[in-house]
Amino acid sequence: MTITHDIDDARVLLERAENEADPAVKAQFILEAIEQLDDCAAENASPSERTLIANLRVSHTRRLLTQLTTFGPASMDAWLSCNALLIFFLKDEVDFVLKENVQLKKSFKAFLLLRRREFLESLGKK
Repeated sequence: MTITHDIDDARVLLERAENEADPAVKAQFILEAIEQLDDCAAENASPSERTLIANLRVSHTRRLLTQLTTFGPASMDAWLSCNALLIFFLKDEVDFVLKENVQLKKSFKAFLLLRRREFLESLGKK
């Protein structure tokens, strides 16, 4: 397969993630896509392919952050999956997106505070 084909496959996974309602499934689709994009970048991708990969990572990180702030209740496992994805696989993209969008940064911070409270309550702490 070509790098272009692999990038297209990753893009399909990202689009599936965007349309997925379950945060845990969404995170799994994104993780698979990010791993595939990382493999593409490691396979001597051209400069234009590297730019496309970077743009896909940033744009779908922005979409994920935006969607997370509007999700309703979900299992703790689902939220932990999303947070692990953001912290361990998309940290640079999260930092970039939140620096460029002050409103999204505020919304995401409020989301994290709410989820923190829910997490502590689930542990029996307040």
